[in-house]
Amino acid sequence: EASQQPKTYRKIEVAKLSPKFREATRIVSVPLPRPKENEVLFKIVWAGINASDINFTSGKYPFVPLVHFFLALKFLNPLQILAWRPAPFDAGFESIGTVVAVGDRVTRLKVGDAVLVEVVNSHIINQFLILSLIIELVFGAFAEYQLLDATKVSRLPAVDPSFLPLMGSGLTASLALQYSGHMTSGETVLVTGRFLTPTPKLTRFMLTITRQPTAAAGGTGQFAVQLAKLAGNHVI
Repeated sequence: EASQQPKTYRKIEVAKLSPKFREATRIVSVPLPRPKENEVLFKIVWAGINASDINFTSGKYPFVPLVHFFLALKFLNPLQILAWRPAPFDAGFESIGTVVAVGDRVTRLKVGDAVLVEVVNSHIINQFLILSLIIELVFGAFAEYQLLDATKVSRLPAVDPSFLPLMGSGLTASLALQYSGHMTSGETVLVTGRFLTPTPKLTRFMLTITRQPTAAAGGTGQFAVQLAKLAGNHVI
């Protein structure tokens, strides 16, 4: 019930760009919004912490005008191009919570449902720009509540933090293997790292996914190993 919800809630806001997260952010109290007809309000229980959170708050993702987008893809991490925003903005983009209110036109979700914020909307993915990650990143995970359009969340069987990596690292690995690498089965897949590689890249035989030389030990690498093995491949 709306009467049971607080009038305000706390969130972490990026007040300025700085490589030091504590200096870049502040905790603010803001009025708790009520969902519009197509929106859902949920109480956040778990939030994911990513290296990208620091990249956002430090301003390492520069703005590139849309007219230069395709040219910029050759030189920059596409996430840098599309996800950049000036301060102030809400921090965090991976969250799981429990629905506390829904708009009048929301039918697939109800109060009490466990939900996960979708990092990538599948309808904007295509093979030409796959791994460019045309992302509609939804910020605001580092907060007590989050209000989103109902199309940006997925229902979960339970409020379980193990679901958090699926929409970021898991989906990145899946898209790389399926669309960029055209992985089938009976192949040999090498999951490795290359220093200073800024974004996931895939050749027919090697997935380069992080800046670390032990890429298979990271979140995306672990998903890549499991998905490749599940597809019937030999993974190195």
